[in-house]
Amino acid sequence: MKMIDNGNELPKVTNTSDLDMPESSPNLPRRRFLAWGIYGIGAVVTMVLTILSVGYFIAPVVGAASELEVPVGEVTEFNNLNVPKAIELNYQFTDSFKQITGTAQIYVAALRKGANTAEDFKIFSPICTHLGCMVPWVEAENQFHCPCHGSTFTAEGVVTKGPASRNFDQYKLAIKDGKLVINPLQTFTV
Repeated sequence: MKMIDNGNELPKVTNTSDLDMPESSPNLPRRRFLAWGIYGIGAVVTMVLTILSVGYFIAPVVGAASELEVPVGEVTEFNNLNVPKAIELNYQFTDSFKQITGTAQIYVAALRKGANTAEDFKIFSPICTHLGCMVPWVEAENQFHCPCHGSTFTAEGVVTKGPASRNFDQYKLAIKDGKLVINPLQTFTV
C-alpha cells in the first residue's frame, strides 16, 4: 500500500533501533566493545564477591577455631573436687579475617577422687538446655538449679528434672603438660 500526500508518494519508513544497524556502521564495534566491557566488569565483581563470601563462612569451620586449645587449669587443681568448680575462661585467637576474643563460663567436675586422666573429668557449660538461662550450682541442694523454669541437673551436668530435656553441653577435653585444655568454641551433647 502506498501512501500519498498531496499527490506525492511518501518514502516507506521502517522502525529501526540503534542495535539493528548494519554491520558496516562505524558505531557498532564501539557499542559492542562497551557492552562486553560492562558484562566483563560485572562478571569479575561477582566472582570476587562470591569468593570472599564463601571464604568468610568456610574459614572459621576449617581454620584456627577448630585447633583452638585454651588451658582451664592444672589437673591437680581439680583432681579432688567434691563439687563442680566454676571457671570464667577468657580466650583470644585470630582466624583468617579477624581477631576473636571471648569469655566462656564453664564448670569442671571430677568424676572420682584422685582424677588424673581426661576420662576422669567433665567440663560443661552451665547454660540451661531449655531456654538458655545461666544455671548456678546450689550447694545446699547439691545440684544445679535453673532459676528461670526450675530444671535441675546433677554435679556432672545430667538433667534430673525438666522442662529441660537434655544434659548440659559438654566440652571435649584433653590433658596437655599437666593442664586441662578445651576448645571453648566447640561443645557436644551427650
